[in-house]
This record gives sequence, C-alpha cells and structure tokens, in this order.
Amino acid sequence: MNLTSQLQRAVNAPTLDDVTEALCAAWRELPATRLAKLARGYSAQQRVDAVAGGTARDREEAWLALAVSPRGADWERLLRTPWSRTPKDARRRLDALRKLGPDPRVVGALIELDTGERYLTAEGNRFWQDAWELMLSWGSAEAAARIPKQVSTAEFTSPLGAARHQAVFAPLEDRWSGRWPREPELPSSVVTLVEQLEARLAPRRSLLSGLIASVHAAPGDDRPKLVLADALTEQGDSRGEFMTLQFAHASGELSLGQREKMQRLLDAGGLSWLDGLESQISPVVVFERGFAKEVRLNTRNPDPGFDAWRSIEVLNVAGLALSLSPFVNQPRLQRVHSLRDVSGSTLRELVRGGGERRWKLIEVEGAGSQDVDAPKWTVERLRINGFIDQSVWWVTGTQLRTRVDTLEFAMMMGFERVGPSVARLQTYENIGTIEFCARPEPWPEPWRGTWSLRFQRAGNKHFALTIAVHAEVDLATLIAALASLPPELINTAVVTTSLRRGPAWREQTELALKTVLGKQRALERVAFELDAPLAKQSTPVILRPR
Repeated sequence: MNLTSQLQRAVNAPTLDDVTEALCAAWRELPATRLAKLARGYSAQQRVDAVAGGTARDREEAWLALAVSPRGADWERLLRTPWSRTPKDARRRLDALRKLGPDPRVVGALIELDTGERYLTAEGNRFWQDAWELMLSWGSAEAAARIPKQVSTAEFTSPLGAARHQAVFAPLEDRWSGRWPREPELPSSVVTLVEQLEARLAPRRSLLSGLIASVHAAPGDDRPKLVLADALTEQGDSRGEFMTLQFAHASGELSLGQREKMQRLLDAGGLSWLDGLESQISPVVVFERGFAKEVRLNTRNPDPGFDAWRSIEVLNVAGLALSLSPFVNQPRLQRVHSLRDVSGSTLRELVRGGGERRWKLIEVEGAGSQDVDAPKWTVERLRINGFIDQSVWWVTGTQLRTRVDTLEFAMMMGFERVGPSVARLQTYENIGTIEFCARPEPWPEPWRGTWSLRFQRAGNKHFALTIAVHAEVDLATLIAALASLPPELINTAVVTTSLRRGPAWREQTELALKTVLGKQRALERVAFELDAPLAKQSTPVILRPR
C-alpha cells in the first residue's frame, strides 16, 4: 500500500492498534517527523504496563522474548520498560529492535534515552554510535537534527560532553557528511488526512487553555496544576506525566529511574512547555511542578505581556545591559524574587527605578563603578562575582547601605585576599554574614561552590567561622584563604561537608585545616561535622539545549 492508502487506513481504523500500525507503515513510506509524532502520540494512548520481572535479569529476558514478534500494544509495553544501566544489555535490546525494522516509535525512544546521559563509557559510546547509525539508516531527519555537528562553545559545555562528541558524533559526521537525512515534504494529496489525524489526537485545546490560564492566575496554588496534570495525562500528553513526576520529586518520592525519566521527558518536550516565552528566553530553564521557574533572558527588550511570566521566580539577566525596572515592576513579574547575572549598569538603573522591594538574591557580575544610590530594598543575599579587591572596593565605596543579610563573594582567584577583605568589611554593621566561595561552573549548573567560608558576626569585631566543603574541594585554594586570616579575627571554626566520604578523607582534610588554623591562633573550638547528604536534597530539573 502507498502513503495515501496507509493514511486513509489510519483515518478509518477502528482501534488504536490499527491507527498506530497504519501510521508506522506510512512513516516507513515517508519518514516525516510529522508522521512520526502522530504514530507515537496514538501509541502513547495505549493503557499498558511495562514489562515486569522479578529481577533486572528476569526483566531483560522477558523483554527480549516479547520483542521477538510484538503485536499491537506489545510495542508500547516494550518502549515503556526502563532500559538497563549496562551497555551490554542495551546492545541486546538494540539488536532486537534492529531486526524488527524501521519504526518511528523506536526513533523516539532512542532519542529520549540519549537525553538521560546513560552509557558514558567506551562500550557505551559504541552503543550510541550504533543507535544513531540505525536511526540515520532508517532515514530519520528527526534524529539527524538532534546530532550536534560540532562541539558547542556555550558556557554549559563540559569536558565530558566534548569527549563524548569526539567519541560518538564525530565518526557519524565523517560517515554521513553531505548525506544527512533531510526532512521530506508531505505531498499535498495527504495533508488533509494528516490534519484529520492530528485534530483527532490533539487535546481538547479550549479546555486545556483554560486550565493553563488558571495555573498562571494562581501560580502559588498547586491545585490547578494537579488538575491540569490529570487532564494532560488523559490526553496522552507527556507534560502531564512530567508534572506528576515533578510533584513526586518535590516530595522526595522519586527513585533514580523515575528522576531519569523526568529529565528525559523534559529534554524531549520542555521547549514546547514554555507557554509563549520561547522567543524571550534562552533554552536553558529550571522547571518546578511542570512550569518554568528560573529562566535566562535572550533579549534586551523582553515583553511582559505573557501570562507565563507569573510563574517565574528567578530571572537570569544574562549580563545584558538593559532598563530592567520597567520590566520587573510589571504585575506579571511580581513573583520574581531573585536576579542573577546582573551587570553593574543594569543594577544602577534598577536601584534608581526599583522602588521598595524584598529580594532573596541579587547576583552582580562585574560590579563596575561606585555610582549606586541607596536602594529601598531588603536583600537576603547579595552575591558579587569578580575580582575580590574590586568587589570589596565596590561594596565599601557605594551608597549601598541597605541591610544585607548575607554578602557573598564568588571567586576564581585572589584567595589570599580573603583575610584583608574580612578585616575591611567588619566595621559595616549593615552587613550580617560574609561568605567567600570558590566560584563553581557557570549557570545552569546548580550554584554550589567547591568550598565556602562563612563569617558570622559575634560581638563587635570577632567572627565565628564555618568552613563548608560542598564538592571535590581544592584544598590548596582553601588553605590559602585560611592562611590569610588575621589571628585576632576568628574565635570558633566548624567544618561541615555534604559529601559521603570515607574516614581517611575526613581525617586528612580535618588535619590539614586544623594545622593551618592552629598555626595562627588558638581557637575555642574546631569541629568536623557531616551535613545532610546531597542525595536527599530536592533540586529543580534543568533543561539543557543539545
């Protein structure tokens, strides 16, 4: 049967199985992304469970047995079954899927699997080469569009990502250069049939639009979001499942596999869940309970007219020089409580036009001149990224006399200047706690320095010192900062860590810190304590562009 006949069969098919089978056959005739999405959309409406097994090995064997000759809803059972964590098992699945022949549901499943960052080993790299090679050989332009043709120089590119590009995608680029599958154009004779199938599959748009509007009208209320999640799930929309997972994640109830599933859903569909903000922000977004919570601007003239702004709490200004106060003072932006990556010029404009407001966080990049008026603000945390001497000069020389609960300096060098900086700042009574942090990787990584020194005012000039070790600590830079502290400045030191490390590491670190501190002063107390592990903390999910 030709393409038109297959699509006509899909329109007239009496069951979901028949519709899906006809659409998959049509995709094999013409591997268009539009047809692939239709096939996956109808298949996802099947109410089936994943393949089960008493153990992981039993599940893999049951999966392979079912994959010999799947029929109807068996396909959806296969694709809903979580993949094994070992590349060897993944290769066995891939071989079974290859024998079944081209299928748009398999393409979607493999693309989704890749967003979970699995199989990051040499054997895993070979699996991914074969997986992407298979999709390209089936003529999937959808897969070709997801393959990065060059290593990105964006700020969120990691050395691991660059190494993976070289191992997985560079060989594909060599083999497929000049002959990448291209998106085919649907013949005009079948467009009407496709539109009929899309209209039948599409959610009840007016109802869903009203539910989304109710969420934006009360962004702090979870009840409209739960209603929306149920409605989307009934329509087979992956955003509904994603929202359900995010609510469970916020309660700390997700397993590792479910967290990976949540991330895969977000990476696959998150760009379509921005509710109109796509043109205003970069595709790097923190989601919470199914809606964007932290976004990064990509324009100097953001449009405050979108209701989706009502859910935004953290606004990354991306270092753009712009007049921000007319924007953040709009009614739809009233939930914004934190500003990140604010330039000095933007901050000056914001102070002059910002009115009275309470901020949880203001993060300043390159503070610039001291020409800043005293704002009518309360700032819980003022973070300054830059050279330590210049940052301290900016704080002490500006008219920034508003009460700052915590003044934080994020550094990449100048650690030996911590002591003089604390001594210079200790007379400023409007400053509560002072923190110095080893600056981490750029946003969108969760902001957590490799270490931090927290100085808590105790009396007029003396401070209690907390040394927090958050990640693989660079002990040399930490010791340099500690060695710079004046003997009379500190009377108590406590070391905390969020790492689950062995006793040998803790003893080594404790000895090094006590040694450098003890050489300069007699402390009333030095303790080494273990904080709650990071694994128990609930952090938002981050959407990463490919």
